[in-house]
Amino acid sequence: MDYRNTELTITEIEQLTGITFKTIKKKILNLEPCRREGSKIFYHSHEALGAVFSVPQDDRLSLQHERANLAKVQAKKQELEYQILKEKVVSAEEFIDEYSKRVVAAKNKFMAIPTKLGARYRAFSSPADLEEEAEQLIHEALKEMAVPHASN
Repeated sequence: MDYRNTELTITEIEQLTGITFKTIKKKILNLEPCRREGSKIFYHSHEALGAVFSVPQDDRLSLQHERANLAKVQAKKQELEYQILKEKVVSAEEFIDEYSKRVVAAKNKFMAIPTKLGARYRAFSSPADLEEEAEQLIHEALKEMAVPHASN
């Protein structure tokens, strides 16, 4: 049966689509029936099926419009690929991996300071010397954190 230019009842639409009677009734609420035959109400198939599947009748996308959308998406994709090649953009996974490595390295450096000071404790003649050594170790750790790490 050719459904493009036919008239269908809600029951026929239900059988054709597998969508429930109640749902069809809600979706075609604003449609005008094309004719009535006793208790049967008929709708134009293209309007009814369009409403059931939520296809706008007056605002269908043209091939030209679709091509323009495709061209925009392709241009955005090419720009992103270019930025990645120029290393101006990195993936979230790469960033998180590198950031995690740096945080762990910084934590390890700072956690090692008391151990280093403890090993040298007897060599210090005054608290000022100990403070100076601690400050120097902290500056070394901070300086090492500031140097970019090679990712590979």
